[in-house]
Amino acid sequence: MAEFRNPEYNIDNFYPNLHGIREDVAYTKEYQGIRVYHNRNTLVFTDHWHPAAEILYTVSNIYSVKINGIHFDLYPGDILVIAPGTIHAYKPPKDGERIFVLVDYVQLQTMPSLRNVFQSIRPYVLIRQNSYPLLHQSLKNLLHDIVTEYDEKQPYSEVIIWARLMEFITYIGRTNIYRASHTVNFPKSERQEHVVKFMEVCNYITDHISEDITVDQLAEVAGFSKFYFSRIFKEFIGMSVHEYVIQQRLEIAEQLLADSSNTITDVAMETGFNSLSTFTRVFKMEKGMTPSEYRKFNTPHEENPGDGPRRAK
Repeated sequence: MAEFRNPEYNIDNFYPNLHGIREDVAYTKEYQGIRVYHNRNTLVFTDHWHPAAEILYTVSNIYSVKINGIHFDLYPGDILVIAPGTIHAYKPPKDGERIFVLVDYVQLQTMPSLRNVFQSIRPYVLIRQNSYPLLHQSLKNLLHDIVTEYDEKQPYSEVIIWARLMEFITYIGRTNIYRASHTVNFPKSERQEHVVKFMEVCNYITDHISEDITVDQLAEVAGFSKFYFSRIFKEFIGMSVHEYVIQQRLEIAEQLLADSSNTITDVAMETGFNSLSTFTRVFKMEKGMTPSEYRKFNTPHEENPGDGPRRAK
């Protein structure tokens, strides 16, 4: 069974680099797009968000979390995955240990299926050993490999880390899909077929993101009536068709904004917004900043101590 060793020299009480409530993740030169922290920090971190996906493993003691205003506790062994762009806060105990893994979402967006996974877990997914024992053990083993490779910096460690991350994300995505197919009232004999159809719909949305996408088009792709498709889509995905399409447009917009050669207007058009003003309004409403502000802050940073911790008031 994988156990996390934590020598003292690997303890990293990180201090986030904050711009308002947005955190810039300080990736290192050795591992572009991946950052691992062994953390015993006792400071309270108030509401913040970042473009990175975040994995948190609680090693010891109880860790209090708030995500989108919802409070809950993490217990030793709990695995929490937070989707990019989610506002969250932490309140640690006086002692205890946890591991953070932060992953650059821009690099994950190169595969449409990975984008679909993160849509399915928004705003977060919590895996506890007693709820999903087999999944939990698989994820813990993968996380152990990721942390070990990161700490030891062996040849090709970065390749192994990304490979394990792909497995980690795939396990979560597959579990969510089949859990949703059992939650929705699909006939048992049709569950697999429905799962495949909804994956085709999600891929269609990604492939046609620059176009005007209607419910009628998507219902036709799935082979369902408009009414049935709209109802089942919301049950299966967890949001309406319109909400999902907007989320996908914004996810791809974030990726395009990271490339300074794309103008803001080009990004708006390539992600299916009919005007720059609409794009700016929707982006600010969802992300808390304009596309220009997002681009300004979304620049790579090498490892640095940041601007100091954000303490609770």
